[in-house]
Amino acid sequence: MNRNYLKVILFFFFFSVLYAVNAQDSPALTKLKDEVKKISNDPLLKYGQVGFSFRSNEAKIIFESNADKSLIPASNLKLLTTATALKVLGQDYKFETSIAYDGEIINGVLTGNIYIEGGGDPTLGSDRIPGNPEVNQLMISWVDKIKSAGIKKIAGKIIGDQTIFDKNVIPNQWIWTDIGNYYGAGASGLNINENLYKIYFKPGKLIGDSASVIRTEPFIPFLSFDNAVKTGAIGSGDNAYIYGSPYTNYRYLSGTIPMGVPEFSIKGSVPDPAYLIACLLYNSLKDNGIVVDNAPENTSDNIISGNISSRKIIHTHQSPALKEIIKYTNVYSINLYAEALLKILAVKKGLPGTSENGVKTITDYWTLQGMDVKGMFLYDGSGLSPRTSIRATQLTKLMHYMSKDSSFAVFLQSLPVAGQSGTISKFCKGTKAENNVSAKSGSLTRVICFTGYVKAKNGSYNSFSILINNFEGTTSQVIPKIEKIVVLLTEF
Repeated sequence: MNRNYLKVILFFFFFSVLYAVNAQDSPALTKLKDEVKKISNDPLLKYGQVGFSFRSNEAKIIFESNADKSLIPASNLKLLTTATALKVLGQDYKFETSIAYDGEIINGVLTGNIYIEGGGDPTLGSDRIPGNPEVNQLMISWVDKIKSAGIKKIAGKIIGDQTIFDKNVIPNQWIWTDIGNYYGAGASGLNINENLYKIYFKPGKLIGDSASVIRTEPFIPFLSFDNAVKTGAIGSGDNAYIYGSPYTNYRYLSGTIPMGVPEFSIKGSVPDPAYLIACLLYNSLKDNGIVVDNAPENTSDNIISGNISSRKIIHTHQSPALKEIIKYTNVYSINLYAEALLKILAVKKGLPGTSENGVKTITDYWTLQGMDVKGMFLYDGSGLSPRTSIRATQLTKLMHYMSKDSSFAVFLQSLPVAGQSGTISKFCKGTKAENNVSAKSGSLTRVICFTGYVKAKNGSYNSFSILINNFEGTTSQVIPKIEKIVVLLTEF
């Protein structure tokens, strides 16, 4: 046989063997594929879907299943919103809220109005982030600033100006069951105390007895309740719901609260945050001896006349830095924070501050980064909308992109750590995934999702996304099946 011909045969034989070896799945990949197949065929998912994507630190797809199906991501959507905010606004961006006035100050009397000019800050008056003044501290500091401007009396009004965002505080596709409750608080241009209040009930002595409303904190002017809340069993927890729309004072209360305690509170969404903050400042001024001639208002009550540019700024309050805000957005899954970020993205791009324009800003940005946004149907920034959907492969592409970005350390620190913190403090506890997985969880009715990073054996970060929709049974039945998959991801 010709020697050169033999060399060619040996050459092709060698590479065919090498290809065959490489084509075989590693034991870890075989296990992963089997586990994803198992959960996809589980009786709990008989009528549902599982979208799975696992991408290496080099952007290579390690394994995907159903990854191009548009599925509801729930709060996993906050990853897209916060990542875009980091890129468009920068990690040191701060929201600003100003106290201003129009008219003239003569002999201590302001012949004009005081304006609280909202900048969309979702943290205003919240004590969640260390160093951020809570409501009472904020009001005292504003009263001091107004006094320092030489104002002893206001022959006008206190007006909450929320016009940086649109008046439609609720994204169009949120559902009625959610919007009266604290997690359904929409983003106003002027927010206060995370736009939530507490209703305190006195439970009855027996199961089924009526539970009476004692008070609200803070006091919400003109708010009225149609109360159908009953007393439940000891230890049954919060099973009560608040129904009501923005800018209306009627609230219908239903469900149960537990007996066996002197009082029990549930949290609702403030109907009109801009009006509430105007009332709070009005009362604080009054308590400190500054008379205000007219009742407080907000920009929902009327259109503010006059030239806004003629207002004089007394004081500007700044929010914590964006890097802090997104940490709390993702670790504690705060819908309001995500919705405020969505709208301010639009404003910073020169568009009106609406949810729709925020969505446009997000999709435009990632299109420019080379992401195929087909199948990305967005209606909000937090994922509370059951009509928002996205592909698992898009989420891992997002995560990979951020892992190579200069803001990666900030983004990574905004994610809960498996078995340690936030919404996944119990997830994968006591497994190889504990401390090695940083991820955002998300859940709605019959929806459970996890997207994040797995620390690889070489110290780099692989990206994964598991989107499960329309499962039967309970979330607690599905999560152990997801944990098995996530633990296997640590073998790569």
